[in-house]
Amino acid sequence: MVVVIYKQSNDWTSAIQDIIQNAEINAFKSISVSRAAIVQAITNEFLYDNILASTYAIELFRSDLSNELPLNVTKPYASYFSTKIDSPPVDPPRPSGNQESLYSAYFSVNVTTTAQLNTPTDTQSRSTVLDNVMRALAISKPSIEAVYAGFSDFGFRRYPYVFDDTRRTQTFCNESYVPAELQGKIGFIPACRSWYQTALMSASTVGVVDALGPAQFSAPFISAVTNRVVTTTSQAFFTQEGLKGVIAIEMEMEELNSTLTKSFVLPH
Repeated sequence: MVVVIYKQSNDWTSAIQDIIQNAEINAFKSISVSRAAIVQAITNEFLYDNILASTYAIELFRSDLSNELPLNVTKPYASYFSTKIDSPPVDPPRPSGNQESLYSAYFSVNVTTTAQLNTPTDTQSRSTVLDNVMRALAISKPSIEAVYAGFSDFGFRRYPYVFDDTRRTQTFCNESYVPAELQGKIGFIPACRSWYQTALMSASTVGVVDALGPAQFSAPFISAVTNRVVTTTSQAFFTQEGLKGVIAIEMEMEELNSTLTKSFVLPH
């Protein structure tokens, strides 16, 4: 019997390893590109929604006369971040029955009496109309966790409505990016949140006047409402009078992970 022994070449082994390695790298690149395309599609959709809401908002605040406003204005509901309403604190009015999902909530650290609540500011009155676009976006896009608008007068409107009076005396103004004049202030002030400052700084860089600033994504952060990791797309809007506010759409990171997990480009 003749036994033939083949001596394995180091060059041949190295070539096979290179082929396998390159195949794995190319497969990883393909999956990564596909994942990135999905993420880009999702983020582009959120940017489009944000621009839609911001366009609605800027036209709303450009209206000079009350009779120029749309007719379907909802009554504003005060919410949980008001420092207090009257003394001793009185719970703000809430939607009746199971109506929470139909309304946004408006709150402001400057609203401290029921008289102020019943005689709303211009921002409070005009922003009630935003319920129309906020509700439409949230209902048509289940991936949207919340839509909110922060205003330059510290007013804040959030859809859907949420009430939690434990937040009244907390501070959200202790991050490094918060303007010095707001550091340590009590109560929820939109200008102290990253999504607000991100949009404002982006608009300031390009010198926006009487227009919409660039839509920007925030870095992931912990939602003050849900305590979950979220990201937002936000956009500042200006009239001839200057900054009016920032519109933001919030999406939970879990939603993005869920979408990627269900995609065909991921290994199962």
